[in-house]
Amino acid sequence: MTRDETMFYTYIDECKTNYFVTEFYKNNRNNEIYNFYSLSSVSFKSEEYLHRFEERWCQFKEKFNIPSNTCLHFAEYKKLLSSNHVKNIELAIKQKLEIFHDNNHVDIARLENILNNSPSSFTKDLEKIKTSDKEIYQEYKKLFNRYTKKTLGIDEKDITAYNLFLDSSSEFNIRIVHNFFLEMKKVLKESNFSILNTDYINKKKSYLPIRKNTEKPELTSLTHRPAKNLSKDEPRITMKKHLDILIEFLISREFEGNIYLDENLPKTTYSKLRFDADGKEFEAKNDLKTAFHECLTTGTERFVQETAVALLDEIRFIRKEEVGSGNNPPHCGSEVVDFLCSLVCTGTRIDYLHKNSVISKEDFPKAKYTTLSFEQNLSDISFQDIIEDKLFLATTIDYS
Repeated sequence: MTRDETMFYTYIDECKTNYFVTEFYKNNRNNEIYNFYSLSSVSFKSEEYLHRFEERWCQFKEKFNIPSNTCLHFAEYKKLLSSNHVKNIELAIKQKLEIFHDNNHVDIARLENILNNSPSSFTKDLEKIKTSDKEIYQEYKKLFNRYTKKTLGIDEKDITAYNLFLDSSSEFNIRIVHNFFLEMKKVLKESNFSILNTDYINKKKSYLPIRKNTEKPELTSLTHRPAKNLSKDEPRITMKKHLDILIEFLISREFEGNIYLDENLPKTTYSKLRFDADGKEFEAKNDLKTAFHECLTTGTERFVQETAVALLDEIRFIRKEEVGSGNNPPHCGSEVVDFLCSLVCTGTRIDYLHKNSVISKEDFPKAKYTTLSFEQNLSDISFQDIIEDKLFLATTIDYS
């Protein structure tokens, strides 16, 4: 990069179903016809990102004793705001310690007693393990983990999150969680980055699938992707649109108090893209790569191919195990976009549904979904001000 060039790091994440969508569906079963897919991104100038933000973000994690190889899992941290969830975690930990004394011994009587008060499928599985030739200890642990997930809603990620917020007496302390999010908000508020968001919204429909000419046509059940053998999937469509608005962001310049597109900027500006990919659970990689390369080959909806090539330098997919303050690079941006993505697209989805008279903002206030609400007389923490301050552009692909 020459002295006159400006490079950005752009971290992108996807969001499908989130807290708002779950409540939207529960509010009215007819709402389940709506399908949502969103991409959000955060873009930092490289100078800001490499020399200020990375260091400050790593210091923030160190302050709360987050292990250097740990990628922050905000979904699990936010669940800790519920005292009932915390009680279930503590029960799961207590039961596990009682049953598994060490790496060799299992208290089968205790395990059996617990499972007897749960769905019958667990006791049947227990009997199968007793007569199995497999590694018995590990099979018992797998069974116990299935039990805690189904009956308590707890898995290993929840326990790991819980253990990050223990005080000096090794007791869980919700005040540490509160301080964690307060400090994180301060870091985000005082950092320079821009947010972009693209929503893909459609209604689930039936369609006539491929069949032999002699076969009678039959409609499928409702699906988010009708004519799937003929159509593109949401990630590919949404990514191409998102790259279009990313280009708009990269060539936008303030001049005389207003924002204008600057035809000189593609000569000196470009961005490296990093997508938050969740390992085996991440299904959209091929579609996203295809969209990226389509933009480099034919341009975007509004911008020609030469502009896309000049501005979009590369795309890489970052796995969770690559993220952590002890890694080089630590990929802090991946953690930031992981936290913000769901909050940002909740607001844009609410705006869309309200505009189309599907919901009222009184029934679904934005603040409810962009605010962390604490029990025990601790103050709520809103992130709406950060979103409003840093959201540069949001757009919706409406196929409803």
